[in-house]
Amino acid sequence: MDQTPEAAASRPQKIRYIDCIKGRAPVPADPVGFFLFHILMVGGMVTFMATFNGIRHDGIAFLEYMHWFYPLVFLFAFVWRRTAANAVTGRLIPRVIAPRFSGAAGGAAKSFVNVTCMAPFVCLWVSLLLEGGGFLDFYLSTVFISWPCAILVNYFVVGPVVKIAYNNRIKQRTSDASVIHRLTQWARPWAGILGLS
Repeated sequence: MDQTPEAAASRPQKIRYIDCIKGRAPVPADPVGFFLFHILMVGGMVTFMATFNGIRHDGIAFLEYMHWFYPLVFLFAFVWRRTAANAVTGRLIPRVIAPRFSGAAGGAAKSFVNVTCMAPFVCLWVSLLLEGGGFLDFYLSTVFISWPCAILVNYFVVGPVVKIAYNNRIKQRTSDASVIHRLTQWARPWAGILGLS
């Protein structure tokens, strides 16, 4: 079925991996979208980096018995992201990074700033969970490995996957077909079914 040029032009353009690498993939500005975007970004980064550090600490056996570890790291990372890290990146990126860098350099600089506001502190929390009182040696031996790894994972893997998923599947395109619209439309009935309202 052929589409008119107007219909084709009104359709949102699909975000591709190269768009993310070149800094052309938008990040949501609306509060609900921004919140959901952070859930996806923090979840992706925690999955990669907590697994990386856990396996470095305990070997592959980490995956067998450390399921409790992921929610605790996610909770800390998400609260840190939404409070302290957002306060810093919300000022630094528009005032310092955006005016000086664009394209791939801008995307890399934003990843660097975002990860730098997160990695040292989340790594500290991970070290406390894994080592308890003797966390400092593990932290110092881990943070300078985890930090650059997190920048690479953020820029090349998690950032693009989340931006593609959000922009191509989740973002509101029309009032009838959007995931966010459906979630808000069905939230109240499901809350009633589950006894939450």
